[in-house]
Amino acid sequence: MKKEKRATPSLKKTIMQKAFFLMARNGVKEISMRQIAQACDVTKPAIYYYFKDKEDLCYQLIKNRLEKYDNMLEEISRSTDLKGTLLFLFSKYAYDFRNKDVLYFMMHVNSFVMGDDNLKKKFLKLKNRSTQLIRGILENARRQGHITKRKEEIGFHLIMATLAHFIINSDHGFVKFGPSYAKDMTQAILTAMCYKQEK
Repeated sequence: MKKEKRATPSLKKTIMQKAFFLMARNGVKEISMRQIAQACDVTKPAIYYYFKDKEDLCYQLIKNRLEKYDNMLEEISRSTDLKGTLLFLFSKYAYDFRNKDVLYFMMHVNSFVMGDDNLKKKFLKLKNRSTQLIRGILENARRQGHITKRKEEIGFHLIMATLAHFIINSDHGFVKFGPSYAKDMTQAILTAMCYKQEK
């Protein structure tokens, strides 16, 4: 019989890390809480101390990742211009999704979430903050006179399409994302928006 490990922040972190890798490699649906408990060398009650169920565990994994990412984007947008912010945005995506575990986890979670309307609404709220953050960054550039209202909307759609393209095609060998991808896409979007550089 397993000796119960004491509840600590580090144990919660370990559970989340193990769950992430198991789900990334095998799929969310295929991994049970029992398997996660075994991988962490704890009992199932130890997992349930932190997470109500597997859906809650998935939600916490995504929430932590998105909040960390959004906070970084918000901070960088305060200290640089639109060009620097877009460069950070695309570089971060390119870096994260070259990690196959991150890519596969996101794909598995999306598939898992799409099958449940309640989960879908919950995850949509998380994604909405990222979307609103990008809209806010573009709105700020418009207020500063760097882009027009019409170009702001075009820019938003181009940014979202670029991010979706990267996520969808990161695992396809026939689509190449070279080292200059982030820089090239940043410049292409700024050109499409007729971005006026700060003087």
